[in-house]
Amino acid sequence: MYIFYFCFMITRVRMKPKWYEFGEKSIAKDDEVKKNYTGRLDGEYGHLMLSDKKILFVKEEGFLRKKYAVTLNLQYEDIEEIKQEDRFDLKITEESGGSYEFITDDIPVSIVDESVHDLMKHQ
Repeated sequence: MYIFYFCFMITRVRMKPKWYEFGEKSIAKDDEVKKNYTGRLDGEYGHLMLSDKKILFVKEEGFLRKKYAVTLNLQYEDIEEIKQEDRFDLKITEESGGSYEFITDDIPVSIVDESVHDLMKHQ
């Protein structure tokens, strides 16, 4: 009986992945992550995180011993253009001239593009 209850309680608790918790440390207390997508930013594997105020990319490295790094931390107001290049390729251009290429793993990039534009509108 106790084992069943313990297993039931464990399955009800949702743990956040470590990369998600790592990314959350880069946003303000009054900000919240709304969406995230797995893919490659300029060839590096990781997770694109969209919050209320910014776009982040958490790079993930390693197999058994994972390492994480935030390689993109960009306020929406600093974005000049977000443009879908093809079905799985999204180009992000900063006002300062920098540009990034995000390639999704498994979903059309139009979904990511729509999410970013929706969040930018609600600023």
